[in-house]
Amino acid sequence: MSAQSPDPRRALRGQSLLWLTSTYPADEADGAGRFVADLAQACARRGARCVVVTPARRSAPRSSIRIETGVVVRRFATPFAAGGRGLVDVEGLPQRIQRAPFIALALLPAYLAAFAAAAQAAENDERCDAVVAQWLVPSGVLAASHPAFQRQRRAGRVVAVAHSSDVSALEKLPANRALARWLSANVRVGATSAWLAERLTKLGVTNVADLRLGCFDALGGAAEAAVADAGAPATSPQSWTPVVLSRLVAGKGLERAVAVAARLPGRRLRVLGDGPLAASLGGLAAGLKVDLQAHGMVTGARKAALLADADVLFFLPGRQDRWGQQDNLPVAVLEALSAGVAVVASAVGALPTAFAPSDALRLVDPDASDGEIAAVVVDLLGAKTSRDHYSDGARALAAPFAMDAAIDRLIAALGGTAAATDAP
Repeated sequence: MSAQSPDPRRALRGQSLLWLTSTYPADEADGAGRFVADLAQACARRGARCVVVTPARRSAPRSSIRIETGVVVRRFATPFAAGGRGLVDVEGLPQRIQRAPFIALALLPAYLAAFAAAAQAAENDERCDAVVAQWLVPSGVLAASHPAFQRQRRAGRVVAVAHSSDVSALEKLPANRALARWLSANVRVGATSAWLAERLTKLGVTNVADLRLGCFDALGGAAEAAVADAGAPATSPQSWTPVVLSRLVAGKGLERAVAVAARLPGRRLRVLGDGPLAASLGGLAAGLKVDLQAHGMVTGARKAALLADADVLFFLPGRQDRWGQQDNLPVAVLEALSAGVAVVASAVGALPTAFAPSDALRLVDPDASDGEIAAVVVDLLGAKTSRDHYSDGARALAAPFAMDAAIDRLIAALGGTAAATDAP
């Protein structure tokens, strides 16, 4: 931290951050890229001007819009948006390439050119002090190579944040170590978990920054009040309410969550989220005679209340999704823990190493049967004496992922402060 700004909470005041991201929510009801918006908006609340460059999407046409004080979203048209469909309305770039490789790779150069032009225009207009690239490909590559960001790169104020899809894709490339070393030489590479950081280090990335995600602001100030309101006498097994918080897409273990709920006494499942699997999940629940309480995408106080009023969150994907990837550290798990809700989750990605042992988090073998998982849930919920039985332990697990801590880690990765860079 510089001598002029010893307090990290003041380090962003009056500074401008340019965010490059291949996905960003269209509005407050959109879950795609929500964690990026949460972090950008939290930085804005610390006094930064945040400018986001991201592709147009089906529900967010090309335009420059201010969605919150201090955050400006600049969307650009791409070939992937043909027919009104955005790049990651349902799936990400690596998944799009694997699903339709010839079409996606044919359009990729035009997409990258459009992204580069939009980034150049934003930098010309804003002269930002620092650059934050979410996902190594394409945003990190753009931040590491585009001449528009030479000024920030020389000052050490460009960070490229790696996520699980990035690292999985990088590990499969033939020249992955060369690309990893090149990225590391040009920008500060950060990882959202120690599990990803270890994999990046093996590929040759040096000095990986700790950029664990923040989650408390995703619930807003309503979380504590909602948890307090939910602290009630122990619920009977017939009224147990498990919850799923997720985009309703493949690879999230949603079908398994319904199947496990069917084996519990109350045969009930609360679903917070929306997506293309909504109808099929409803049909599956009806067939299994599960009371599926579908609330759609929820945010803020409503999300906090619906989470805190649940008994346990399910996150039950298999070892890998259909693209051979694993979830890293799901924000849904962090949000549930921060709301004082216990979690039953598959032992995948960073989950086995990210948390200390706790009764509030039960990890299950991804290959366990539905009946075996249901038995874990019964053991967990059968020990509860009140709705908030696990609250203190759950919130203790989530504490390192507080949004303020996440912003402080970002500031440190940018060199301790986002002070204006030197003139070129």
